[in-house]
Amino acid sequence: MELDLSNFTKKHITGKVLIAGSGGADSMALIALCQDKGYLFEVAHLDHCLREESVDERKFVQGYCENNDIPFHYEEINPLTHEGTSNNLESAAREVRYMWLEIIRERRGCQWILTAHHLDDQVETVIMRQTRNSGIRGLRGIIEVDSDRKLLRPLLEVDKKTLEAYLKERGINHVVDISNFDTEYTRNNIRHTVLPSLSLDDKYKYLYSAREATESYSQIKLQVEQGNHIKSTQSGNKYINTDVIDMEYGFFIVENLMGRAIDKEEWTNVCNVAKGRVKTINMKKTNTLVFKDNDRLIFRTRKLMN
Repeated sequence: MELDLSNFTKKHITGKVLIAGSGGADSMALIALCQDKGYLFEVAHLDHCLREESVDERKFVQGYCENNDIPFHYEEINPLTHEGTSNNLESAAREVRYMWLEIIRERRGCQWILTAHHLDDQVETVIMRQTRNSGIRGLRGIIEVDSDRKLLRPLLEVDKKTLEAYLKERGINHVVDISNFDTEYTRNNIRHTVLPSLSLDDKYKYLYSAREATESYSQIKLQVEQGNHIKSTQSGNKYINTDVIDMEYGFFIVENLMGRAIDKEEWTNVCNVAKGRVKTINMKKTNTLVFKDNDRLIFRTRKLMN
């Protein structure tokens, strides 16, 4: 089986890259693919110290890299004890992981960080955000080329079955994270109850939808930034004038200020503060206090405490 990602990689990869290697089928396929194509790369593995199996997973990836003369980096960081991260465990783990990967990328002089997110991951993400009434920022799904964070996701057009077949053909093993089968988590529930009913064509529709949302969002973001609506107080808090809420792109201006997707419930709460219906709200995902000061809507992000 041949995986041809040359149209994507030739556009972006011109030097050494850093691969985030968990040991799962996805990341092992990405490592094998980069080996097959002769790319210059290193592998980084972060152990969150949350599961007993994580030590064996690290040893598996490390062993593969040592046997194939691939530079390997690993660290142990428990997101539950790491200061300044989200109160949500999954979000905190992701924040810590990307912060650490960026440190290694910069230290090792790598051009990009490559993650092994694939087509099924993209479909899960878009469906999950649809169920949460995410705005256009959220409906972009997983970003293929994130220049700001030096992230590349070259496998978003490839489904999980194809990656597993690719590994099987080459006789390459991988680890299985049993927590991925816990359907109490929304993503896992979608993976095991919704995705099996989708054809490959159905999955590509979600991919193209995410790309269209990305293009639309980029155009809106440019207009928002050119409008210079987001300002800072002397104490460093960000604010917008309350009349911004009634503008055509008010929703996206608030998303841009927050630096993340907001859902319809959060947007309604922000509008209620701007209209004087409530005095303050706390946007719990980022521990941001929103309140009105005359004609200004202040966003004060408070330090997260563990």
